[in-house]
Amino acid sequence: MNTFYFRALCVVFFAQASIEAMEDGKIQELNRYYTSHYDIGHAMEWSIEQSDGLTCLAYSPSTLHPFFVSGSEDHSVCLWFENRTCHCWLAGEQPVSALAVSPDCTEIAVGTLIHGPDDSALVTLYEAQSGLEKLRVKLCVENYHGGVTDLSYGPDGSTGIAVMHDGSSYIWGHQTSRPIDRFAVKNKSISSARIMAKNLLRFVTCNGKVFTMPMQASHLLSKQDLLESIVTPHVVVGRPLLSCDGNECIVSFIEHIARESTRARVGIFDFLDGSYMKIDDAQGVAQASFSHDRSTCISIFRRLLTVVRKVADPDKQQINGALVDQWRPSNSITATALSPDGSHLATCMNPHMIALWRLRCVKRNDASDIHEEKKPQQQ
Repeated sequence: MNTFYFRALCVVFFAQASIEAMEDGKIQELNRYYTSHYDIGHAMEWSIEQSDGLTCLAYSPSTLHPFFVSGSEDHSVCLWFENRTCHCWLAGEQPVSALAVSPDCTEIAVGTLIHGPDDSALVTLYEAQSGLEKLRVKLCVENYHGGVTDLSYGPDGSTGIAVMHDGSSYIWGHQTSRPIDRFAVKNKSISSARIMAKNLLRFVTCNGKVFTMPMQASHLLSKQDLLESIVTPHVVVGRPLLSCDGNECIVSFIEHIARESTRARVGIFDFLDGSYMKIDDAQGVAQASFSHDRSTCISIFRRLLTVVRKVADPDKQQINGALVDQWRPSNSITATALSPDGSHLATCMNPHMIALWRLRCVKRNDASDIHEEKKPQQQ
């Protein structure tokens, strides 16, 4: 009987391995096809030294007002334009840990860390152009060594959501200096949360559980397990992060490929169509950000920057591949932010440098163009 079950388990295991091998083969074939038909790359446009302890970045959500903001441990916030000009101001007396730009690009939300038991984390709203303070929202948490880790606005800009180090979340608004609501998941730590259209909340936990619920409601509309979309057994989920609109999630997971052998893989989930894209070339996610149109995603893992661009098949009019560009900057990266259309990337580089990169993605006309470009190099 034991032998029978052992053989059955072996059959299931090898069947799963065969399915995954076929999927990996299709992914690699698609990636080879798209790589040969697209010219991708990156180039640093400028870099500038800034204050020590750069912690976070956020890009404006509109292509009509392209700018990004940076936050530092020295309490400063700087608004940067793509032509390298900027203006800075001090944001209170606490280190800045998270940033968000309102949908109309007129306001900046600043989240802070907590120094000690006498302090509370803050979400402070500022006018984007002048840096004038508009409102402070006080967030009282039990963990005095944490603060705000993830900060975002809702679609209409009247409310926002802050995720804390202790795994709880607060909804804040413009009308009160107190949080509108607080929510948490029992025995689970929330990693990322977003206010979506139609006043829906979506949040994902560190172990890959996704919840959707109405604002100010106690019941869940849906629950999803990201691990259910991953065929590979024996996985451990890394920190999942949601896109700006909450309709997409990037997650890293550890795959056991052989005895005492593992590899870090990356997956991107689209909740609108239920699709799951496995990015084979990517090496894991420690931190990530999406462009506002969700066409591009950037992740950091062990000093490696990975840019993932979705590619649509013009014949089928659907996403079925990805372009992956990876490189290791000379300095380690602590934070990233993508422009709305994914054409620019802002980075915080240790120990105190701001850099702006231009990301290139140009489709070649046909295969003959590739040979024509290679001929001069061969001669």
